[in-house]
Amino acid sequence: EIDPVSLSVIRFFIGSLCLFAIGFFLLKKRMLVMEFKDVPYLFLISALGITGMSLFLFIGQKHTTATNSSLIMQLNPFFIMVLSVFIGEKISRRKVAGLILSFIGCLFVIEILTVNGLSITSTNNEGDIFILLSALCWAIYSILSKNIVKKYGSFKTMAWVMFFGFL
Repeated sequence: EIDPVSLSVIRFFIGSLCLFAIGFFLLKKRMLVMEFKDVPYLFLISALGITGMSLFLFIGQKHTTATNSSLIMQLNPFFIMVLSVFIGEKISRRKVAGLILSFIGCLFVIEILTVNGLSITSTNNEGDIFILLSALCWAIYSILSKNIVKKYGSFKTMAWVMFFGFL
């Protein structure tokens, strides 16, 4: 028997090993080339996108239903869109309409919004809040990783993020 956190640590360790092995094959020594000033930033986004997202998800799943968990995690595009405004992204009316519609649909499915109005009487509130924090961690990670991905490429960035997340 293995707990979810230990399994996640093993998963990210193996994942980072595989990515680095492939990276050394494809990029050679460039896989290790990184500006020292970027290392703390990579730790930060790793803490959000790997560690924070995973831990909040695992804690939340102990206290909510699988349905609530998966639906709340599907709010990531909504959170990413809202947060992307802060980095200067332009959002079309069509995107806003689609995300609002999907957000309202999620609220109906997890029964926070009902035909009778707003209902926050779920016995899963604690778990739902942790899942929501997990989704927010992933959204913040997605926004903050944009520039570092441009600088180093998605493959190299993900290898380092997984490695730091494992740590």
